[in-house]
Amino acid sequence: MRKLITIFLINIILGVKILAVPANPNPIKYSLPDGTKITITLKGDERIRWATSEDGYTLLLNKDGYYEYAVHDEKGNLVLSGKRAKNITERSRKDNRFLKKIQKDLFFSSEQVENKQKRFEMPILIEKQLEKSN
Repeated sequence: MRKLITIFLINIILGVKILAVPANPNPIKYSLPDGTKITITLKGDERIRWATSEDGYTLLLNKDGYYEYAVHDEKGNLVLSGKRAKNITERSRKDNRFLKKIQKDLFFSSEQVENKQKRFEMPILIEKQLEKSN
């Protein structure tokens, strides 16, 4: 019983689910912190998350709660561009010029995927270690 309680507490503390559930494949209207809405499609699962715009640009959520267009850095990692995502009909000419310079459907580097999976698997490894010690 003590082992079960310990495993349960570790999962709660780390906020991790044992099974990965894929994101809803349907577009949603996401409310931004300023009250505006953007139509996005969520991608991934608990381990790896991103979104796409209506026209397929990869989006990442920044620390302020806004989606930004994603780009690859010099190492091939998927990073924030610094340019907030907008619905197609709300984009300026400047926004469209920027988007012409970036690719659609970008994805995380293999190193990023590996790191995200390791973070997800950490509680499972702790569980196994606890099982061995009991």
